[in-house]
Amino acid sequence: MGQIITAEKMSDSSTKINTYCAQIIEALVSATQGIVPKTSSDFFKHWWDDELKDLKQKSLDAHRLWIALVNQKMELFLGFNSSVKLSINLQ
Repeated sequence: MGQIITAEKMSDSSTKINTYCAQIIEALVSATQGIVPKTSSDFFKHWWDDELKDLKQKSLDAHRLWIALVNQKMELFLGFNSSVKLSINLQ
């Protein structure tokens, strides 16, 4: 019938899986060291200049502002919603 799996067997299986995973990752990293060329961080963006850097920063700032406003709006809504529920429960 069914096999009973003990905590010891589960622990042993987890250890084996973790070992195999670590070995696979080690093999992949080792294989890439001799094959994948090393480049500088700006190698693929040789055309990236100060104007584009400024535009990117403005885009990030606008996104952060938008997120802050959405979060503030949600806090206001949740606060209003809670006060409505509280007033309904008190009646």
